[in-house]
Amino acid sequence: MAATLTDTAVMAAVYDRGGNPVTLKTLSELDGLGRPNIGVLRSLCERLVSEGYLRSAGKTREGLLKAVRPTDKMHEGAAELRENRVDAENRTTESKGAEKALRQELLDNGLLDKAVYQARCAWTQDDHDRYLRVSEKLTAWVTAKFGDNPARDVVRRVSRMQDRCYCWSCRADTIEKFVREDALERKAAGATANGAAEALGEALA
Repeated sequence: MAATLTDTAVMAAVYDRGGNPVTLKTLSELDGLGRPNIGVLRSLCERLVSEGYLRSAGKTREGLLKAVRPTDKMHEGAAELRENRVDAENRTTESKGAEKALRQELLDNGLLDKAVYQARCAWTQDDHDRYLRVSEKLTAWVTAKFGDNPARDVVRRVSRMQDRCYCWSCRADTIEKFVREDALERKAAGATANGAAEALGEALA
């Protein structure tokens, strides 16, 4: 552990405290420093004190260095390390923000498409109550989500609520309707033919 300890990492950890005193015990418990032996850490900090980067902020009863704080002398390596770390954190935050925005966009698109699909099915099946219920809620959601001037693709997709739907459910209802109408027409045609035959028979009798 001690072999990985560097003055740059220690100074960066001290700078993370915003100029406040930090005890060597606190530094020794940091995972980022590899939890170094406090004796090794004290030796490194004493060197940094002698170089002017740190000053003593407290000592033990035995007179050993117990806490430190930064001086006005900037440790360039530590400052650069912190700057790079902040940049990396900002990039991570931006990435998470972009991912969140994308997920929300996909959720919104899925909700919009599903609602339009439901309304179109109801319209095709002449279920006016369901159509009005879905369309009213969808219109309210679009207004709340996008304001009075939604994007053109949103307007275009919402306008498709009254298009004919060709899903299996709607096609099944249409086919059933056609079959029923065809059966009625055949029955009517058969009745007409039977009536004509009976009339002809009576005329020939």
